[in-house]
Amino acid sequence: MSTSYNSGVLERVKLTFQKMTGSSESDKAKENLAAINNSPMLARRDAAYARMMELLRQNIFSLSEKDRYTVYDACIKLVDEVFDITSYTIKYPVGVSPRKARQAVQQTVSDPFLNYLDLLRDMLKTILDIVNVSGRLGGDEKKLLPFLGKPLPTFLRTTEEILGENEINFYHCITEFIDFSETSVHRYLDHRRRALQKEELERYNRAMFEFKNYFAKFGATSKNDTPLEIQDKKNS
Repeated sequence: MSTSYNSGVLERVKLTFQKMTGSSESDKAKENLAAINNSPMLARRDAAYARMMELLRQNIFSLSEKDRYTVYDACIKLVDEVFDITSYTIKYPVGVSPRKARQAVQQTVSDPFLNYLDLLRDMLKTILDIVNVSGRLGGDEKKLLPFLGKPLPTFLRTTEEILGENEINFYHCITEFIDFSETSVHRYLDHRRRALQKEELERYNRAMFEFKNYFAKFGATSKNDTPLEIQDKKNS
């Protein structure tokens, strides 16, 4: 796969986001830009979702508490990525006239996949908070012991055990949620891809290759790599 081509796809998607958020572009120009870049946008959405699934379905409790925090935090950012791009593709669907596209914006609020992502994000935020509080206990003990006295260590040990059990139980709730949602989610994602024409599908496949590489290290733990941040779509 040509590096120059891959870089070109990513740069065009960045440029589209810049122009789509600028006030100087006419609605027609924005619609034309959206139509051109819909295939790479779908690829970016699908690559981000696939990466999130990889992170959540790994042997999560073989990781340290710090690394689990990294994974959960990365998954929240990936959910946001998928949510934003899905909203974009609803506003500018493939093969739909501008008039119908504007009508489609009204569907964004009630779109079932966006509702699914919204709930998943809140669940991930909850488990991230559990790990965050658990990770603070040791440091807080040193700070609070002189102030609160002898009962504190016992309280913190009990709290740490409860939080550990809660993380395990809630993680299983999250994975069960994504498992029984999988068929419906894949049907939704496939529906968008099937609207692509042959040339658009080729662009999708090339962009998918690039964005898989782009997200591959995102959420990597200290065992193997340094986490990468998702680039801001408005400023990248």
